[in-house]
Amino acid sequence: MDVYEHQARQLFEEHGILVPRAEVTDSPKEAREIARGLGGRVVVKAQVKTGGRGKAGGVGVAADPAAAELTARQILGMDIKGHLFRTVMLAQLVDIESEFCVSYVLDRAGQAAGPGSGRRPGGRHTDGDGPTGAARLNTERDTTES
Repeated sequence: MDVYEHQARQLFEEHGILVPRAEVTDSPKEAREIARGLGGRVVVKAQVKTGGRGKAGGVGVAADPAAAELTARQILGMDIKGHLFRTVMLAQLVDIESEFCVSYVLDRAGQAAGPGSGRRPGGRHTDGDGPTGAARLNTERDTTES
């Protein structure tokens, strides 16, 4: 699947997985109103189908609706790896006691795929040079003929 984060969240909700409330916009002014509706303090996240948005400045925490508008204004229009940030998702901030992340890793060169997991949030299980702090399950496909 090739989906934006807000689309994945919607799939989770449809299958009974709890996620913090969130809304998507392409307008800094609307970001202010969304933040107000979500309780004021929010995380503002660029919606783009590529990794590294946090490191590129595409994720920010806003303390209040005015800060959400400013953060959205700063993020919208940014470019990472040739992808323009045209929309942002604003999500409720929640207190997290612990976090465990699960992903599915595709190895196109090795024609293999498998699940990976770890305690590092925000897609930082790998940095392009292999696992960093993640548990990676070996599920390599046997391509030899019997």
